Amino acid sequence: MSDLYLGKLIKSGKSTSERYCLNKLDLTTHVFICGSTGAGKTVLGKCIIEEALRNQIPAVVIDLKGDLSSLKVPLYDLSENEVADFIEGNSEADQKEKIRKNLAEFKQMLAGSGLEIKDVQNFRNGTNIKIFTPKSRVYDQFSISFLTSPPDNFDELMRNEPETVLNHIANQASVIFKRMFGESAMTSLSEEKTLMECAIMHLYKIGAELEGRTGVVNLIKTIYDVPFERIGMLKVREFISDERKMTLIRRLNTLLVGADSLWYDGESIDSIIQSLVKTEKSPGDKTNLYIFNLSMLDNFDDRNLVLANIAVTLFNRMRKLGDSREPRALFYIDEIGGGKLSFFPDDPIQNESKSSINMLLRQGRAFGLGCVLATQNPGDIDYRGLTNCHTWFVGKLLTKADRDKVMQGISASAYFLESYESFVKMAGTGDFIIKAKDGTVSAFKERWLLSFHKVLTYNDLVNLKKTL
Repeated sequence: MSDLYLGKLIKSGKSTSERYCLNKLDLTTHVFICGSTGAGKTVLGKCIIEEALRNQIPAVVIDLKGDLSSLKVPLYDLSENEVADFIEGNSEADQKEKIRKNLAEFKQMLAGSGLEIKDVQNFRNGTNIKIFTPKSRVYDQFSISFLTSPPDNFDELMRNEPETVLNHIANQASVIFKRMFGESAMTSLSEEKTLMECAIMHLYKIGAELEGRTGVVNLIKTIYDVPFERIGMLKVREFISDERKMTLIRRLNTLLVGADSLWYDGESIDSIIQSLVKTEKSPGDKTNLYIFNLSMLDNFDDRNLVLANIAVTLFNRMRKLGDSREPRALFYIDEIGGGKLSFFPDDPIQNESKSSINMLLRQGRAFGLGCVLATQNPGDIDYRGLTNCHTWFVGKLLTKADRDKVMQGISASAYFLESYESFVKMAGTGDFIIKAKDGTVSAFKERWLLSFHKVLTYNDLVNLKKTL
């Protein structure tokens, strides 16, 4: 298998029986998906994930709402007992009726997509799906760091793309500062933030441990006993007083106790990502899908921190594996937009996740890493960064502002076709236009899934863990 079956072509406004398939090699030049609520964006994203797994391409998925975690619900025979724990009813009879109706619709849509129960079973037999949760044992808990280790190509980046490293360090410092002092204090504490950035850069240069609790301890030690004499032209004591430095140290120390100490519990992201790609494959090996469920993190800064950690760790792992023309792994985020609370905001806004995602977009291709970025908020994301995505899927967009923004983005890449604006305006659920890597534009209706589709709540995750 070398193509990803995503749906059936639409020609002259009508669905056909002709399959639309994306070449798996196009994953490494990255994919962008957008569409308003109800456009079918998440289902399309799941289709891409399923097809990558069917092609033995492992995937890392960032699940912000809980709907991607339902990929793990163990469908096999499409029997009622497989989904009973995840479909609620007002009464036992009502629940049974909803289960019956849900499965009937599933089978109907599966058949309409030219797929069979056997495809569901093959998908389930060929995949190893794990769910990881931060600061919680509701599923497999993972630990994260407030600081991330430098990229393996740190020296090369400092020579050729110093802004990538400097922005990454600045964003790490910003995340920590917002947590300790609040966003309103950022301006008045610019000296403290600069001192922290210089300390992180020093730790990068000497190759110090920056992961987990140890990383915070090393940062505190470095600021307490500064190993460099000057910051810019000024001596350290001229730049910042000992009193202000101690206040910073005391605040950093709070990251080692209380609720923040929960971040360090669980399996490390580095350990998880190390096992994603099998360097030696044996017959019968299953393809890994690692779902990082962040739905219980209400704070954007927390999500931003976790996403950046995962992205940097994945980049470092893929780089160690060396160059590859074939796709080795997939990285999927279901929502990158959201204004100031965007993981990939438009300039001049910067944050840690944006710098990490840009690093994957710019350099991941060389190592066989493909990114799929999706949003229902296309008006407030970094389209300059999205020029690194050579395949665009566009579903229904309700507002003219969103349609204009997306079409301008496509036009900037010389792929715009005026006739498709009306399609995007009137598209039904699951209808998408695709701007392919070679510049061709076509339309298709997405296929149905090989997995259960639902937003999993906290209780659903508890039930799922018990079931398995």
